[in-house]
Amino acid sequence: MKKQFCCQVLVVSAALLAQGCSKTSTEAPPAGQPVSAVAESNYKNRSLEFPADFPLPRYPNSVIEGSREKGGKANNCTVLLVSTDNVKTVFGFYAKCYKQDGWDIGKVIKSKSYMMINARKSGIESNVVISETRSGRTAISLFASKK
Repeated sequence: MKKQFCCQVLVVSAALLAQGCSKTSTEAPPAGQPVSAVAESNYKNRSLEFPADFPLPRYPNSVIEGSREKGGKANNCTVLLVSTDNVKTVFGFYAKCYKQDGWDIGKVIKSKSYMMINARKSGIESNVVISETRSGRTAISLFASKK
């Protein structure tokens, strides 16, 4: 489980970083556009709808950047949100949601610009990764997998 969790965090982090990296040319891509082939494929194949049966709530002050389901019926789903609220505020919201909904909290990481929560409940494993972007906004990555 620890290995799978680390891989999920790396994949989500890589996707977030790929969108923030610059091309090797001196010409910058248009704002909000991906710069790698993988990021571009994910960007084109994403949904802009928050999944109706997703086990975690959408952060109230957020804009959906995309969601992606694999395995049908949200067996494995990732949702990316962006907010102008700070990392600590967003973390507090999700920590409270997990506690109120009876999730078993696993690993928690807290730093000034990056926070993460891993939790399980009723055969569902979820991760919330919250990080500050270069532009000062907050990126929120929600992941849920039904076992």
